Amino acid sequence: MIGASAFTWEIQHMLGHHPHTNHLTNDPDVFSSFPFLRFHPSQKSEPYHRFQHIYAFFLFSLMTLSKVFGQDLQVVYTQQLYHISATCRYSDKFNVGRFILMKLVR
Repeated sequence: MIGASAFTWEIQHMLGHHPHTNHLTNDPDVFSSFPFLRFHPSQKSEPYHRFQHIYAFFLFSLMTLSKVFGQDLQVVYTQQLYHISATCRYSDKFNVGRFILMKLVR
């Protein structure tokens, strides 16, 4: 509904987040917001992290725009999301066509 690709979300969430939940270097939910948000005790603490509960909402809204306009297109082009292969969805030309059509419709 927000314009992001369901395929990209599936790859990020099911193949990235669930197998590597809260793992600092492999969970896309943790390292995609680095260095502005600190989610893990092993991340270096910076003075501005004290206020992340205030500015996190703004950053998350920007992350959504980034996913809709940047990340989706990058994943289709490179067939990779961070360290995760996206060929399971985007190697099929039908899925790529569906992706393009849905981007145009939204």
